[in-house]
Amino acid sequence: MFEDMMGNLEKQQAEMQNKLIGLVVEIEQDGVTIAGNAAKE
Repeated sequence: MFEDMMGNLEKQQAEMQNKLIGLVVEIEQDGVTIAGNAAKE
């Protein structure tokens, strides 16, 4: 039972990480564009 819960948590964490990678923010000022995502990449 406990192993199933831990495996499920790892799966949920991986899914959340993928969602964070997909969340991109771009800022442009004075001709310079900076882009990053919620995973700090």
